[in-house]
Amino acid sequence: MNGSGTATRTGVLSEVFCTFQGEGPHVGKRHLFVRLGGCSVGCRFCDTPDALRPGQGYAVRIPGLEVVRPNPIEPEAAVALVRDAVSRVCALHAVSVTGGEPLEQVDFLEPFLAGLAPLPVLLETAGTLPDALARVIDSVAIVSMDFKLPSVAHTAPSLDAHRRFLRLARRREVYVKVVVNDRLDAAEWDDAVRLLLDEAPDVPFIVQPETRRNGSLATTFSALAALADRATRLGLTDVRVIPQVHKFLGAP
Repeated sequence: MNGSGTATRTGVLSEVFCTFQGEGPHVGKRHLFVRLGGCSVGCRFCDTPDALRPGQGYAVRIPGLEVVRPNPIEPEAAVALVRDAVSRVCALHAVSVTGGEPLEQVDFLEPFLAGLAPLPVLLETAGTLPDALARVIDSVAIVSMDFKLPSVAHTAPSLDAHRRFLRLARRREVYVKVVVNDRLDAAEWDDAVRLLLDEAPDVPFIVQPETRRNGSLATTFSALAALADRATRLGLTDVRVIPQVHKFLGAP
């Protein structure tokens, strides 16, 4: 929104770069990342703090081009930037639109994603803004949806929003990712699993251990195994433990 309270189509980016997908079931695939700036969720474990607030500029790091450009950006200019980047990268699997929280900029995101067609788009989101998702779902191929556990993320409970979001996200390929650490509340875990059982018991459920700033994992193998086993016993059919692989590769 601008100062007068009317919608604006311009967006704020944080960075555009090419690397391997480091999270979820598409780990290891070559992706072009478009990271939007700004997020009001405030997860304690956020590993992209530079993207929490809108910045004056954004960095572009793609083959043959490294530059910092000013914000804001028009959707058409962002589409041109992505298409140029895609032309420089071989065997690209998808354009990953992440943040920050990209759905907080839905007035920009809607024309931007529509302009990327027919490129496949993976939208990474906290999964708490179903109304915003409804505006862009037709331009998205894959939804990477987080479940935020209050005991881990230090955020407010959001199960109702997650439920509505997941019902809509099921129109596309979707997987659910939950970050865990050794402070996880078992009741919250069961609530998340049961929500998934109610709405989408067959989608991949990714258990992702938090990565500390020193590179170590914030929980143990035995704790991860116990969580995965409990989710399976409760009835989920596709439970996977996948850490942030890009952290081990030294990638962005």
